Amino acid sequence: MHIRQLPYTFLFVFFLSIWSDAALQAQQLGGYSEASVENQDIVKAAKIAVAVESKKSRKRLTLLSVLHAQSQVVAGVNYKICLRVKVRGRTKTSEAIVYRNLQQAYSLTSWEWKACPSKS
Repeated sequence: MHIRQLPYTFLFVFFLSIWSDAALQAQQLGGYSEASVENQDIVKAAKIAVAVESKKSRKRLTLLSVLHAQSQVVAGVNYKICLRVKVRGRTKTSEAIVYRNLQQAYSLTSWEWKACPSKS
């Protein structure tokens, strides 16, 4: 390799590493990824979801367990949580989406009574 080509080689490697790092970050920011059902943010989001839906529906809902959880990094974090809930003595499953903003405030954005999706 010629001495004159050395700076160009370093620049190429430098820009290639920046580009690949940016591509990796974009992939991580885009979709949902698996999250632990024991994560304290997931548990807090689940409790808030049940409390908000209970008030909205005027039914007493009791959180029994978090069955499955995913998180998505946006300007804050979206938590997609599959919950086992007790309603009027019956056990049902629900999928809730809870948003945590950059100030750490949580809000329920979606609640749907449905079976949990399979983990694939």
